Amino acid sequence: MAVKIAKHGSPAGKESLLNRVTSIAALARDVGVILGSPVLLTVGMKLYDLQTKGLEAQMKGVEAQNEVLKLTQYDRALAMMKAQNELFERTCFSSETDCGIEQRRKGAN
Repeated sequence: MAVKIAKHGSPAGKESLLNRVTSIAALARDVGVILGSPVLLTVGMKLYDLQTKGLEAQMKGVEAQNEVLKLTQYDRALAMMKAQNELFERTCFSSETDCGIEQRRKGAN
């Protein structure tokens, strides 16, 4: 059983089809370049603006967080100083040696 392969047109028909496909591809490329460049620039600029605004918002958030941390740091330091002072007073007034103040005075004389 022999299989016949059909020939698709003449060599001249293949060349005209190839030329037509090439011209359509060139047209699509040209339209893409002409329309694509401004679109890419516009999209790039908008993305840059969004990124800039996002970074500015993030910086404001970090600055606010730093302010809160500064305030809490001072509050912690004050609370620690008060606790140490209370502990010192309790220890000094409860002991008979008055926290070694008398011993330091005797050593200085």
